[in-house]
Amino acid sequence: MLQYKGIVSKLWNKFLLLGKIIQYFTNSFYDVVIVGENTEKMHEDWLKDFIPNSMLMGGKSSIPLLQEKMNEKIPTIFVCKEKVYQKPVATISEALELMPH
Repeated sequence: MLQYKGIVSKLWNKFLLLGKIIQYFTNSFYDVVIVGENTEKMHEDWLKDFIPNSMLMGGKSSIPLLQEKMNEKIPTIFVCKEKVYQKPVATISEALELMPH
């Protein structure tokens, strides 16, 4: 068992990549964008839990793709699956409902 410890410590990033590839082909993958003012708390709350198959993006500035779909003053969450955005929502719980696992 000890002999594998050295291999894993050297190649941990390869195992992580392999896991992501397996997830990509076996489950749906979601892009999650949190934009608007005062979204830091939302980002922190999102990152508290492990949410598989999702990538979190966003910030204070607007994302060009979403500029016409949002009010920059209101924190908004967009969930995208296979390059299609779902309806914008205001809470994390609503966003998670759009992401059935």
